Amino acid sequence: MNELLGMLQKQLNVNEAQAKGGLGSLLQMAQSAMGSDFSKIASAIPQSDVAMQAAPKIESSGLSGLMSSALSALGQGDSKVAMINQVVSQFGSLGLDTNTILKFAPIVIDFVKSKADGTTSESLQKVFSQFKF
Repeated sequence: MNELLGMLQKQLNVNEAQAKGGLGSLLQMAQSAMGSDFSKIASAIPQSDVAMQAAPKIESSGLSGLMSSALSALGQGDSKVAMINQVVSQFGSLGLDTNTILKFAPIVIDFVKSKADGTTSESLQKVFSQFKF
């Protein structure tokens, strides 16, 4: 994980806490979206569990809470929109904007591509392709 954190810090000019928290947030999203297939990502990124623990904890309040409640009422509490909302909120709490998410994702995908097979990085790319603002 240290290699990937260093890449994120250098290429995006973020500090270690932002790199680790942002990575953790994206990995949490990937784990939710991929289920058991996430184990391939976890194998490619050593200590991915540590990064996920570093992701900011977000309380459901304000607009975020209303959106989550509305999605739950529609039976879509675990939908793509809810996951994206979670990641955006987590990045915001790290002092990072939505454009930074778009810059994080390709670095993480390229790292996974260098450590795992093409199918694994393609699966991760599909998860992260949801970020179209």
